[in-house]
Amino acid sequence: MKNAWRLGVLAVLVGWCGMAWALPVTRPVTVDVDPPDAEVTLAVQDKNGQPDDSPSPARRTAVNGTVTFPEVRIPTDGRVLIAVARDEYAPVDGVVLTHAEAKTDRKGLKSIVIRLERLVQRVPVEIRTDQSGSRIELNGESLPDGRGTMLFRRGRTNEAWGGTHSVRLSKERYQDVRRSFGWNDLESASRDASGRRILTLGLDEIKRVVPLRLATDVAEATVLLDGQSVGVTATAVPATGTAPALWTLATELVYERAGGGAQYPTHTLRVEKLGFEFRPTTDDRRPVYETNLTVGDAEGLRGELVLKGFKAVEFVEAPLRTYELVEKKPGEWVIAVVETNVLSAVEPKEAANPVRQFAELRSGMPRVVSRISVISTDAGSESEDEVFVATPEWEKRADGVAEPKTVGIWSMRSGSVMQYTTESWEIDPCVTREMLYFSSDRGGYRGIWSTRRERTGAWEPLSSGGPSYIDTQPAGVMTEAGPRVAFTRRMANAAATTAPQIMVQLPTSREVLWLSPRGHSPAWSPKGDRIAFITPEGKLAVMRYDGNGFNILTSGRNVQASPAWHPTGQYIVYASNENLNGMGQPNFDIFRISPEGTQKKQLTTDGSYDGAPVVSPNGKRVYFFSNRGAQPLARESLQVYWIDWQ
Repeated sequence: MKNAWRLGVLAVLVGWCGMAWALPVTRPVTVDVDPPDAEVTLAVQDKNGQPDDSPSPARRTAVNGTVTFPEVRIPTDGRVLIAVARDEYAPVDGVVLTHAEAKTDRKGLKSIVIRLERLVQRVPVEIRTDQSGSRIELNGESLPDGRGTMLFRRGRTNEAWGGTHSVRLSKERYQDVRRSFGWNDLESASRDASGRRILTLGLDEIKRVVPLRLATDVAEATVLLDGQSVGVTATAVPATGTAPALWTLATELVYERAGGGAQYPTHTLRVEKLGFEFRPTTDDRRPVYETNLTVGDAEGLRGELVLKGFKAVEFVEAPLRTYELVEKKPGEWVIAVVETNVLSAVEPKEAANPVRQFAELRSGMPRVVSRISVISTDAGSESEDEVFVATPEWEKRADGVAEPKTVGIWSMRSGSVMQYTTESWEIDPCVTREMLYFSSDRGGYRGIWSTRRERTGAWEPLSSGGPSYIDTQPAGVMTEAGPRVAFTRRMANAAATTAPQIMVQLPTSREVLWLSPRGHSPAWSPKGDRIAFITPEGKLAVMRYDGNGFNILTSGRNVQASPAWHPTGQYIVYASNENLNGMGQPNFDIFRISPEGTQKKQLTTDGSYDGAPVVSPNGKRVYFFSNRGAQPLARESLQVYWIDWQ
C-alpha cells in the first residue's frame, strides 16, 4: 500500500512535469544585428509549421544594433523564425529559435547575434590634380571640391566587387584626362586619416597662348602667321592729330600640340607692306621681316616685338599673262591664257648693264604671252635680230569681257612687226635659219608643225602624234646630218601630276625617240649633241641627244624655266625664282651657267618678273620678257627687253 502510494505520487509528478514541459513558453527575444539599423522580423509558427495566431510584435528596426521583442509566446512544439534585412546587404532569413531552446534559455535571456554581409560598398574618394581651376567630374557629375563617392556592387557574398567609375579632368589649354577606376584601384590607393581614398591625376598642357604686341614704324603693315593674315598695324591717326612713332597690332600666338611627348610647333611670323623693304641697319637689307618663333622664343619677347627699319621702295602690282596647258577636267587639256599678279619695279636698278626695250605690241590688249625665239637676218652691212613671239587676237564677249580668240606667231624687228600665222592657236615659236617650228591644234589635235621661215612652203605636221598626245615646246637645230627637233609630249588623258616626256626626231627618220629622263622645255646645244631641259621637279638639267649622260645643274627648292644655249655652247641661260623681290616673294630673274654646272651668274636683278631668255645668234644680246617699268594694273606691261651679254 505504501509503495503503491509512492508510485502514484511519482506518476503524478512525472505527468505534471511533462505537462509543464509541453506548455507554451513566453519570453523576451533580443537580437543583436550588424548593421546597427537593420530591420528584424519575427514569425511564430506552431508545431505544424503554421503561423501562430497569438499576438506578438512582428517587425522592428534595431536601435544601435539591438532590437528586443519583450513577450514572444512560443507554442508547444512551435518555433520562432527570425529574418534580418537591410538595403545594400545580403538578407538573413530563417534563423530559428525553437520551443526547447526558448524554454532552456528562458532565464539566461541570451541575445541572438546576426551579422549581414554587404552587397554594396560606398567608398568616399578625393580626386586631386596638379592644376588649380581644373574641372573634376565623377561619372559625369561635377565635383567642385573633388570629393565624391564611388559605389560598387556584387550579387552574392562570395563574388568580387563589380563596377567601374569614370573620372574626367579638364581645363582650358590642357589635354583632358579620362580614367576608369575599379575596386582594385581603390584598394591600392592611399588614404587620409578618415579613410577616404586619395586619387591624384596630372594634366598635360597642350595649348599655350602667348599675347604679342607688334609695333612697326610703318602703318598698315600686314602681319601673317604661318602664311595667314592676322591683321595690319594701326591705320587711324590718334585724336591729337599727331602720327605715332610706332604703329601697333595686338595679336596672339597660339601653340598647340598633340600631348604626351609631342613638341609644340614653330610658327612663322612675317611682317610686310607692299612697296617697302625691311632694313633695320645699313648692312642688313631684308625684303620683309620674317622669323620662326618657338614657344620659348615667343615667351622670351615678353609680349612685345618692335620692328624699326621699314623703307619705301618703288614696286607696283601688275598682271602677268602667259599661255599655259590647263586641265579643264580630268583627262581634258586646253591651251589657255592665264593671268597672274606679280610685282614690278617701277625704276630699274641695273645701271651697270642697262636693260633696253626691244619692241612693243600694244593695242589696248596684252599681246606677248609666249616664249621668244630669235634669228639674225642680214640688213646691209650689219646683221639685225628678228624676234619671234606668240601673241593672241582678242575679241569681246557679249558681257564686254575680252578673251583670246586665236594665238598667232609674230616676228618683231626694231620698228616693225609682222604676223606669220592667224589660223588657230599657234604657240611656242622656234626659228632656225631655214625653218619655223611651232605648236598648233591644226588638224584637230595639238602637235608640232613647221614651215619655211621665208613662208615659201606649206605648213606641215612634224609627226603624227594624233589625238592621244599633246605636243608643245619645239626646239630645232641644224646639224651636219640634217635638222634635229625635240619637243615636249604629254598624254592627252594624263592627270596633271603626270610628268611630261621629251621627244626627239632625227633627220634620218620620221619616227620619234622617247628619251628616258622625263622633263619639258628642251633646248638644243649649237652642235645638236646635247639637250638642256627642265626636270619634273623644276631643275635645270643636261643630257645627250639620245637621253644618256643625264646631269642636273641646279639644286634647292627654287624653280628653273626656259633654258637656251649661248651660240658658243659654253653657257646656258635660264630663268629662276631663287631671288626675292622687294616684298620677299620668289621672283624670276635671268641667270647663266656652264653645261657642267659652274660659272653661275645672275644677269638681271631688277625685282620685276623676267623670263623666257634667249641669246642672239651672234652671242651679243640676251632677249627676255619682263614687266619692268609697269604702271599699276597695266595689262599690256609684258614686253620684250634685252641686255648685253655678260
